Amino acid sequence: MGILPSMRGGILLSLPRSGKPLSSSKNFLGRITMINWKLDLRLLSFIVLFIGLLMGIPTALAFNFQELDAIKGFLVAYAAIAVFCTTILISTGKSQNKQMLARDGYLVVTLTWIIATAFSAIPLVASGAYVDYPSAYFEVMSGFTTTGGATVLPEIESLPKAILFWRSQTNWLGGEWESWCSSWPCYQPRS
Repeated sequence: MGILPSMRGGILLSLPRSGKPLSSSKNFLGRITMINWKLDLRLLSFIVLFIGLLMGIPTALAFNFQELDAIKGFLVAYAAIAVFCTTILISTGKSQNKQMLARDGYLVVTLTWIIATAFSAIPLVASGAYVDYPSAYFEVMSGFTTTGGATVLPEIESLPKAILFWRSQTNWLGGEWESWCSSWPCYQPRS
């Protein structure tokens, strides 16, 4: 991919072989349609379902410690996950093309970081442990990126035990996810 100067003072990115600008709609749209959207979205919904299953452990802890706010938070997250995954799975149907290229893998990994964090932050906000959604999103993203020392809370110990467990579990999931993501491109055919 090269960089070409533009007449307007900006720069244009060129594709490797053609030398045509990336802003050319034919090339750009052709590259978008080469992504297997149905398969990618279905895989994304299954990953979100897996995150929902892992929320079962802190939910059981919330029931055990009788933390009603945490139970409410996890139930709201389950409802959101159910609506999201049901919508994706019904609307995409079964994909005829089951081939996944490297660009599909990169797309799924990127969307999973964003969407899994969005759903994982719901229990923190719905339980009242965090006052606003951006703080909860930051907290879960810092867990998934294994920078769990970064927090927006001045006093962590006052949170419900189930929420603390979920916060810790996101750090563990982040370490596992990073090792899986780093090996993903190695198993994909070159596109």
